[in-house]
Amino acid sequence: MVFKMGAIIGRIFSSSRDQVLISASEKTSVNVSDILYVKIDGLNKVLLLHVEDVVRKLPTGVSRTLGLIPSGIEPSGSIIETSREETIVAKPLFSLIRGKEVSVIRVTAPPPVNMPVHILSNEDEESRKIMEFFSKGIVFETTETTIPFGVLRSGTASTTMERERKYFETAKITVNIETLIPKHILVSGQTGAGKTTSVMGLIVNWALHASKPIGWLIIDRHGEYGKYSTGLEEAFLNKLSKALEVNENEEVESVRIYVYKLSFTPNPSEHPLPKVEVKYAPINVGSLTVDDIAMALDLKDIGSLFNKEYIFKN
Repeated sequence: MVFKMGAIIGRIFSSSRDQVLISASEKTSVNVSDILYVKIDGLNKVLLLHVEDVVRKLPTGVSRTLGLIPSGIEPSGSIIETSREETIVAKPLFSLIRGKEVSVIRVTAPPPVNMPVHILSNEDEESRKIMEFFSKGIVFETTETTIPFGVLRSGTASTTMERERKYFETAKITVNIETLIPKHILVSGQTGAGKTTSVMGLIVNWALHASKPIGWLIIDRHGEYGKYSTGLEEAFLNKLSKALEVNENEEVESVRIYVYKLSFTPNPSEHPLPKVEVKYAPINVGSLTVDDIAMALDLKDIGSLFNKEYIFKN
């Protein structure tokens, strides 16, 4: 299969199964954690590389000549002038082999020297086909209860321009919401990694695509899920309300969102958005005991199962 590829960002000048060194072309913009690809053995094999570092000095013990490198890629001279160019240090990930079916294998041999290297980018067809393959391979079964959860990204994307290039909207990750939600799920990550945003995205996509209603109970310690906006920038409740309005399924049409805010001073009820009701409950959370929680959850003899003092201290 032949797909249109993007511009060449450099060529391989040193290669092993553990590390690939790439001489970057003059106008290349490559960052650490970007994903690169190399076409090998004609057009049926693609090797993916992960960028570990971008340096202006060759790693210790590495030397090279210009014998295999086209003059349009490198500066002139018998030995590379390392101060004038960047070297991309990459690690081989795995290979895709295209036949009647596409298969993924571990890297068994280093890529040949002087091979042109491309960066995975939403702007070229080859990259989109690679990412679409991986997104489809993550889900083994597609049913009417399957909803999109997110899209694949190649590398970090901190600017609008990078997001346009690295987010692949056609490479969707889908989940079966009805089998996923009843299970225990741990969402982990560093501060700012996107834990809350991911869960919000899952809920909004359910509201937009669901064929059956599902009960969600969100205990929101920081008040992030209960925010709504009357300005141009939409908060979570704005997006959730809009998604439920757009969903034309009759079973989901009656779904409403109730936001209970714990407050010592009761305020008048609010109706900020369609499908949303905000209510204030004058409850002192600090006065709750283990027995109160056990009663609410219909648990028996909780004292024999847990140390009460431990629960409140931890």
